Amino acid sequence: MKKLLFMMGACSIAGSAYAQCEGDWNNARVLQTLDEADASLDNADIPATQKLLRAIASGFPCLEELAQKPTLGRFGRTMALMSFFEQDEIGAARWGTMAMVTDPEGEWPVPEGHPLMDIIAEAEEPVMGRASGGLIVPDKGAVFMNGTLSLVPEGLSEVPYLVQIFDKNGFPGDNFWQDGAAFNERLIDPEGDDLTPPKWYDAESKPLSASDEREPFKAEKPPKVKKDREPFPILPIAISGGLGATSAVTYMLASGANASLVDATTSAGLTKSRSTANSMVMISGLTFAGAIGVGIGGVMVSTTGNGFLFSGRF
Repeated sequence: MKKLLFMMGACSIAGSAYAQCEGDWNNARVLQTLDEADASLDNADIPATQKLLRAIASGFPCLEELAQKPTLGRFGRTMALMSFFEQDEIGAARWGTMAMVTDPEGEWPVPEGHPLMDIIAEAEEPVMGRASGGLIVPDKGAVFMNGTLSLVPEGLSEVPYLVQIFDKNGFPGDNFWQDGAAFNERLIDPEGDDLTPPKWYDAESKPLSASDEREPFKAEKPPKVKKDREPFPILPIAISGGLGATSAVTYMLASGANASLVDATTSAGLTKSRSTANSMVMISGLTFAGAIGVGIGGVMVSTTGNGFLFSGRF
């Protein structure tokens, strides 16, 4: 019955962690609250200690950084001692085992040979269990269990785990408590493979936290900037086209005037036809040259802050 009540309490804490997040939680705040809990326990103030430990248990899923193993280990040792005072041997063994596995070098608040240490030593050795499939994580993200990178969905039976999920930049997102290898279905891909460590992860240091001033491992790609295109020279092309058309028309008129020379019957008519043909040829040549000059030779189109600027050279 005590085990059932303990598990129900742990599930309640984990399930309501996000709704109870008050203020910013980090490892420093956890340690400060643990100091208060240890002081209360030294004074045999069990209700105050219980309240502080519940606050810490609810605060861990609110962490804005990776939970540190020594911090988790100390929490496990305090929870084990608290369970011992409450005569909850199962709880003492569970949290004591969690502390031993997570922070084996941590200092215990009781001397060697204390009954609490006997309870932990005599507890059944936890069995490593694994869920079938692979872990589901954000693209290039990672999963940590009690501060350790997890590449496969496995855990020790009867051991509480703080599960933390990080995104591709090493920022924490979804955090929750888990019992042993009882993985939530939303974290398991039945056909998934083992994960590989993300590039931003360094085993010698913690991943980035939401309050960390360091730059993420991979900065977001800058938005593409479209290159300014040269404006389409509408006016010069229109002028060039108009001059070219004029050249073609006048050339046709000159050709017609030249053809009429054979039909001239008088000296005055012959002179007039020659004059018209010569004039049309001259006009055609000039407009053709103008079309070439405007369209190719001397138009420069540029943009300024005030709009389009056209300049030409002839």
